[in-house]
Amino acid sequence: MYRDQFNFKEAKFRIQSQLPIQYKKKLADKIIDNSYETDIFKEQVNKLL
Repeated sequence: MYRDQFNFKEAKFRIQSQLPIQYKKKLADKIIDNSYETDIFKEQVNKLL
């Protein structure tokens, strides 16, 4: 919020306005999940290269 100079209400609206992640996944050609350890993330990237 601080970076973009949003107040709480504006930030919440922005987040709620985003498309659901499941919808975005259906549109994607490739997906990299960066919620794991760095090694797993790098492995995913290398597979896509």
